[in-house]
Amino acid sequence: MAEKSFEKLRKKTTLELREIAKGLEGEGIPGFANLGRNELLLALCRATGVPEDQYKHLKLVDKKPLKDRIETLKGERDAALQARDGAQLSRVRRKIHRLKRRLRAASL
Repeated sequence: MAEKSFEKLRKKTTLELREIAKGLEGEGIPGFANLGRNELLLALCRATGVPEDQYKHLKLVDKKPLKDRIETLKGERDAALQARDGAQLSRVRRKIHRLKRRLRAASL
């Protein structure tokens, strides 16, 4: 495969990455159709021999716990609104904001 650079792979869309994974000879990447973009990118880097120092910063984040925590905090936010507790409302909104930013960063 000619794509041995993390930067070249990173710029491709998820569909293009799946096409590359499908085209790998031999074992390939099992279950590539169900992988998210970052997981697919990491698997492709390992399968194609991209040097690890190029992609070692790539972090896989499990999004489900983050989304669950945001939902819990939204309940706390609603309770703080009902109680008219401005300080608690501010704290909870800030936590929601931070978690949403982590969630978006995980998608890049």
